Amino acid sequence: MKKVFLFFSMIAASLLLTVACDETNDNTDVVLPDPPTKDAAVSVQFDQGEKLNLELPDRTKPTDPDAVKTGSTAQVQIRAIDMSENSRYILYIDDKMTKASTDIIWTGKFTMSGEVYKLKGFGDLKIDKDKCMISPYPVKAGTGEITLPATIKNMKTPDRMAANLARSWKVTRTFLTVTGKVSIEKDFSGCNLEEMARYCANNGINIDPSTVAGYSLTEFNFLGNNNMFIVYGNGEEFHGTYNLSSGNISWQLNKGNDFLPARATGTISFPKNGETSLTLNFSFTASGEKYNGSATMTIAQAN
Repeated sequence: MKKVFLFFSMIAASLLLTVACDETNDNTDVVLPDPPTKDAAVSVQFDQGEKLNLELPDRTKPTDPDAVKTGSTAQVQIRAIDMSENSRYILYIDDKMTKASTDIIWTGKFTMSGEVYKLKGFGDLKIDKDKCMISPYPVKAGTGEITLPATIKNMKTPDRMAANLARSWKVTRTFLTVTGKVSIEKDFSGCNLEEMARYCANNGINIDPSTVAGYSLTEFNFLGNNNMFIVYGNGEEFHGTYNLSSGNISWQLNKGNDFLPARATGTISFPKNGETSLTLNFSFTASGEKYNGSATMTIAQAN
């Protein structure tokens, strides 16, 4: 019922991110505490030609974010690995090697042990000028260390607002308002779109919750090199790039779905007082009836 879920398309297509706070709140002077791996954040870009045998993550089932992700083994080429300001990594696999319609990404958490990046589910990385040492070699654990030529770029944020954004965010609660033939208001824990759709359906709005089963927003991740990725509870991860200018933000993702298109624009602010919240305004038609509404998400830095 794609038509019904214009509801979710319109939420993101008309993306408007604002702060629920009083008019005295000013974004420009707000300084959020630095995330834990800000100084270790780098982008490692590998030279072309090096092929590795990797066990690719299985994208068909929900996975524990801290668990080792497993799947089919294939010979692939790693294009880059980004280490974020908030202890996340994103590994890009060249789509020409995998014959996928879009680049495959592999994400997880990392910790630092001295100068070594310990990437959960992948291996250990050590950077030395223009090369990167990976140990143990992925899949062939225990066979030693492989050294790959690489270009290393430090993450740089041009201003305080960009530094505030460059971290991982979780949605703690969402307040949904819908007005039309049926009007509803409901406060939800987190941001589970299936739960919201079910509430709408149970209160007279013709929406099929099964079409968004498992779509619970887990994390927004923004990196200092303008890369980003979004994680859902069903194991799906969308990645792309974003631009931030003053309080205006836009992004282009590698793919979209019925409720989050590949392109989105809006604004973001960081209040001096109170909780940061993102408000998404939308309109949709269900069974010939037009509805307007908003989803106000309270967000906080993810661990």
